[in-house]
Amino acid sequence: MNHEKISETLDGIRWIVGFAALYPVKKDVEQMRRIEGQQAWEREAKRAEAANTAAFFIALILILTLCLALIVSGASCRFSREKWVWQPQRRTRIVSDLLRRSDPTGMTLAEVTELLGAGEVIPERDGAFTLRYPLGADPVFVPNGAVLDIFFRDGIARRCQIIQA
Repeated sequence: MNHEKISETLDGIRWIVGFAALYPVKKDVEQMRRIEGQQAWEREAKRAEAANTAAFFIALILILTLCLALIVSGASCRFSREKWVWQPQRRTRIVSDLLRRSDPTGMTLAEVTELLGAGEVIPERDGAFTLRYPLGADPVFVPNGAVLDIFFRDGIARRCQIIQA
């Protein structure tokens, strides 16, 4: 019996010693897993930061390109007598700038003709008439074409109107 107790005691000691021997390994393994997890997290954080930086620069480039396009298109939509006379196909793009900056309302026939050139005269009642300028068609602004009508009464431009065809 004594022998059996000694055997059980030795087995218990072996188990305790084995567990004690394994515990530091288990602790080291857990620590390594934590470190690996931390490193993986850091790698993911670096990847995310790189992706965010790339997305920021792409967005910045797109915004700058859009601003440049708006500036260029804004400059091409500015009214000038030369554009009006020599590029009648572009009139749809510049007519709004004409009405905003150089509104013909209140001008005489001579002033309007000097500004826009000769237009088609359409007589109306009581000496009134309409001066019509074709604006042409533009696939973006006015796909079916339009005209600018300037209504005159007593030799003075009273009203401007864009009429789409």
